[in-house]
Amino acid sequence: MIGSNLATHLIAKGWEVYGVARKPESSIPGVRPIAADLLEPEALRTSLAGIDPTHVFMTTWVRRRISRRTARWCGTHSPPSIGPRASGTSPSSPG
Repeated sequence: MIGSNLATHLIAKGWEVYGVARKPESSIPGVRPIAADLLEPEALRTSLAGIDPTHVFMTTWVRRRISRRTARWCGTHSPPSIGPRASGTSPSSPG
């Protein structure tokens, strides 16, 4: 999955990496797994207590039914431009 590839890449670059999931895997050496559900804010706050990240990468998805019209639109539109990266936030160097 995308999150696993990103975690592996960041660890290889020297980053400290936490993996948040409802049922976290610990199969990636160097990833510190955290069990949390992004849809339960209070439990998430508790699970992340004491962690002070410098960067957050969201590589999550929620399985939901969507209309065929929405699926067609997503397949024909590019995501919006995010714009220039803020100074000092390059993913090529750790925190």
